[in-house]
Amino acid sequence: MDSNMNDIILKKLRSILDEILIPKKITLFVVIKRDDSDLWDLVIGGEQLDNQVNLSELAELINKRLDRNEIILFSRLVLLNSTDLFVKNFNQVFSMETSGSMEIQNSQINNVFIKQAYLLYSKL
Repeated sequence: MDSNMNDIILKKLRSILDEILIPKKITLFVVIKRDDSDLWDLVIGGEQLDNQVNLSELAELINKRLDRNEIILFSRLVLLNSTDLFVKNFNQVFSMETSGSMEIQNSQINNVFIKQAYLLYSKL
């Protein structure tokens, strides 16, 4: 499997988002390929999200939904609180509260250079 994000993986990620959106008070859900990596980072922002309990729960959910060949496309799961500057700035630049995904290329948020990204949810 190549390192591009395909529709099947995006649908699985969407199902994860749908499951956690309300209980985890999600404000950002995006997969990012940084300029310095060929792997993807799954970045999730939400209220009081950045803690070990949420990290464990979300990692377990991801392992249930994605198979091994899909998981190896990811380098990191990044949980950020809604008050984090990256989350705030990302949500100000890009907004998407509807189903589907928005592809983003060659952008910069804070000091993160984004080669490619798929935004599934962003809410101020």
